[in-house]
Amino acid sequence: MAKRLSEVLKISNDDYPTFLALARLTPSDRPAGQISEPLALQPPTLHGSSNPLQDDLVELDAPVTQVGRVMRPRKGLLLIAAAFSLLAIALIVVVLFQSGSGADSDLRLVTLVEDQPRVRFETGQETISSGDAVKVGEVVTVTFKIINNDSRPVRIKSLAMGARGPEVKKEGWGAATVDFPAVFDLTLPPGGTYEYKASRTFSLPGDYFIEPVMQDILGHWGGIQPFTRTEFFVIASNGGHAAGTKSSGIVKVVPSDIFG
Repeated sequence: MAKRLSEVLKISNDDYPTFLALARLTPSDRPAGQISEPLALQPPTLHGSSNPLQDDLVELDAPVTQVGRVMRPRKGLLLIAAAFSLLAIALIVVVLFQSGSGADSDLRLVTLVEDQPRVRFETGQETISSGDAVKVGEVVTVTFKIINNDSRPVRIKSLAMGARGPEVKKEGWGAATVDFPAVFDLTLPPGGTYEYKASRTFSLPGDYFIEPVMQDILGHWGGIQPFTRTEFFVIASNGGHAAGTKSSGIVKVVPSDIFG
């Protein structure tokens, strides 16, 4: 028995397949005399290969390699994740930029100050009320004041006295745009006020109106509560009325649809 074990140990140092064969053929409890002739040792073939040791190693490595493949992120998924991250960062930057460093874009709490009148419309000599007339080429001046009733700062992209005409009785906001000069990029703190004042002339006779308007940082135009409008006429220098000329291609602005 000791001799066989030494042979097995000696062979195992030289050839792994032979060691496996001898180990199967040398049980310690085999009865003596049952083997009448030497047994031919055949190296076992594992997994269809002539080198079972190599196959055992390959079989052992396969699950580890597979696990590594499952846990390793794919390049395509990494690219998609990176693209979504960049998009999210870009959106955050745009929102911060448009918010004006914390200023609110909601202008519904920006209103006209309750002065009397809320909107002053005047020439050098007199105040113009609804139904009054000014002359062609006469300089007229408008004044109004706004207040931020919000608890946060607000940013106004544009503030102006909107004006349309002639033919506003038929066209409304679709009539020709003849706005007074605008003021840009205003930021009002909570409770803050701003007084707008501008002048211009009108060159065509007809019916007109003026109304304070503003534009938020997203580009939306709207009126300013309580939507104070003054309707008036522009007349020729000789005092006669003349029909106005309709303008085409004007973008319609309906303030009450935006901020009202």
